[in-house]
Amino acid sequence: MYNFFRRRSFLKNHQTGFTLLEIVIVVAIFGVVASIVTLPFLTFRQQTILNTQTEEIITLINKARLSTMASKGGVQYGVRFEADRVILFQGSVYNPLAVTNEVKMIDPALQLSLPTDNGGTTDDILFDFITGGTSQNSTTTLIVTSRPQASSTVVINPSGVVTLESSALTSSAPVSTIFASPLSVPLGTPATLTWSSGNTTGCTASGAWSGARAISGFEITANLSAPATYTLSCVGPYGAVIRSVTVGIDPPTIAISASPVTIVSNWNFP
Repeated sequence: MYNFFRRRSFLKNHQTGFTLLEIVIVVAIFGVVASIVTLPFLTFRQQTILNTQTEEIITLINKARLSTMASKGGVQYGVRFEADRVILFQGSVYNPLAVTNEVKMIDPALQLSLPTDNGGTTDDILFDFITGGTSQNSTTTLIVTSRPQASSTVVINPSGVVTLESSALTSSAPVSTIFASPLSVPLGTPATLTWSSGNTTGCTASGAWSGARAISGFEITANLSAPATYTLSCVGPYGAVIRSVTVGIDPPTIAISASPVTIVSNWNFP
């Protein structure tokens, strides 16, 4: 009986919980592990946001340029840059109340600089009919707010062609856009292709065209007798990106007329 109570007393005295030091060490270990897992995830998310928004801005600029070249609606098109948004607008002057405005909001994780040219800044980029050129050729930069060294610089050249000059994000994935103007042509006529890419070293055409292409440029297609799909594959140090555009053929039209439209009846009444 004595040994039994002595054993219970021994177990009771040695059944203690964690010490404060042990808890602090465990919490510290969890903190280190969490930081190791979280930081790469945040970097990846920032990279994805930056690449996506850069591609959206390039897409909007190209859309404005090609719409002007095609004289869509008989008006010019331009792009307006503001601190938290980029806006495609119709007409030679930006109207913030126009229902035709197409707005792309900038993610709060990014900071957009106004386009600069020769040391000055401009809000609007307007494109010329036929050529698609612009006198407001400039550059604009997207910066990750929490990591200023991570950025993308979009360059709008005097020809209106858009290029991605630099992207400082480590292991940044390639981005690319391709457009056709117009998207549908009369039988036996060509279309104009315009493309741009970033974080790439070269591009290859396939589908209705073929061969190596510059990372940015434009090209007039052959005269089309049927719908054609143009594919562009661009590669960079950290992957590849494939984009395609299809040019259709306008449906046939027929016109019929009569001359004269009305005639006098020869019917004789009794």
